[in-house]
Amino acid sequence: MTQWVVMTDHAAMSRGLGEYLARSIPGEWTESRQGQHWAYTLANEQEGHADLAWPMARALAQYLLIYHERNWLDELLDRRYHTFEPQEQQKILDDVLHLLHTDRDQDLGRLDLATTLIYSYLESHPTLVIEGIRTFLLPEIRAEFEEAIDQAVDIFLLEQEYQEFVRLLKQLVAVAGNDHDWIHVRFTRDRFYFEDASGNRLADDLINDMLMGVETQSGAIDDVLISALVTLAPARITIHRGRLHPEGRETLVQVFDGKVLFCHGCARCYSPQVDTDWRSF
Repeated sequence: MTQWVVMTDHAAMSRGLGEYLARSIPGEWTESRQGQHWAYTLANEQEGHADLAWPMARALAQYLLIYHERNWLDELLDRRYHTFEPQEQQKILDDVLHLLHTDRDQDLGRLDLATTLIYSYLESHPTLVIEGIRTFLLPEIRAEFEEAIDQAVDIFLLEQEYQEFVRLLKQLVAVAGNDHDWIHVRFTRDRFYFEDASGNRLADDLINDMLMGVETQSGAIDDVLISALVTLAPARITIHRGRLHPEGRETLVQVFDGKVLFCHGCARCYSPQVDTDWRSF
């Protein structure tokens, strides 16, 4: 009679493991405690156990990569970047999961790889330790997880820098006060200009100075536009049709909170609709 033994010394991993194994692999499982380890044993009455090796491997792969994937990622993140606050770690983990699960075929490939590696081990080892599987049997998957964590941390830090930048711009606007009641932003083929509510041009000298040497075909023109508006600090802004990029729109909306309208076509833009919802522009 062959005995299969699955062990773990991780309290979180042990919760529900026995029930999961009983549901996944037919037979009579028993639970015991061996020092710091929880052990789940399946007695196989058949002469061999090769027929159970693959379903056992598949069940363990699913347990690690589906049911306890976030727990594994959380431990890796805490080891590599332990200085983050708990709420920051949770935000990063959400981004990690998004990075890892954008492709269903990749998810299935990861699960198949884990199953194959565990199966190869099971052919000559009837006892498995969950922590050992993660540490020694699945180095490729661990490396993939660590790479995704590094990417998510980079995204998080860039977002923090961006929010600090927005906060600084909002402070500059508040200090400057409202020098203009309403500025309309209009675009030509390769630049922008400002008008007041009566259609009079504003701040041409300022804009010309700021645009000097700037590659107007790139996203840099968005930065110049935002800088000019921060300098003038109007009480209200209307952005008419033009080449403002999504990132520029997002920054404008955050810096000039509640003061930005995006025109879908006023009389000057040959359409009667003006939409205040910047996301649909």
